[in-house]
Amino acid sequence: MGLAAFMVLLLTTGIKSVAQSKRVNFSGTWTINLEKCKFGDVPKWVYPAKMTIEQTADSIVQLSTGVNADGAEVKLTTSFSLDGKPVKAIVAEGKLIQQTTGVWSEDGKSLTKDAIYFPSDNPAQPQFGVLQVWTLSENGKSLLINSKREDANGKAIVNLVYQKR
Repeated sequence: MGLAAFMVLLLTTGIKSVAQSKRVNFSGTWTINLEKCKFGDVPKWVYPAKMTIEQTADSIVQLSTGVNADGAEVKLTTSFSLDGKPVKAIVAEGKLIQQTTGVWSEDGKSLTKDAIYFPSDNPAQPQFGVLQVWTLSENGKSLLINSKREDANGKAIVNLVYQKR
């Protein structure tokens, strides 16, 4: 390897390391702030009231707690990688297969979480998708999630705000 090629490799590796170290960390326990959210026509119960997020360099584990349409408590744990590779999980009491990817923005200040849901009895046919962009407020005390859900009935756009506890 020539000196010029070595220098380019060294610089790009260094830039990548700096970018990775400047990525925001979403770890913590977050509670929804209903007054700041914009739900549109989507019922408020659809989104978790509380989330606990554990972030490592490679992945996120998200424990969400909310209620279903009947008001019963529901807990869901989602894990996904932060390298754009899909991770599959069985959710909704075995009724759905969730395929989730996570991709960082170039500046490391936002994360795009893309989840596609397939019926477990027909895993080749997507039922709906949820695309979310996560960012932190400047002071790190608010998690802002811009969410777009798309299915056969159309699209729903929701802006969520969670406060760090």
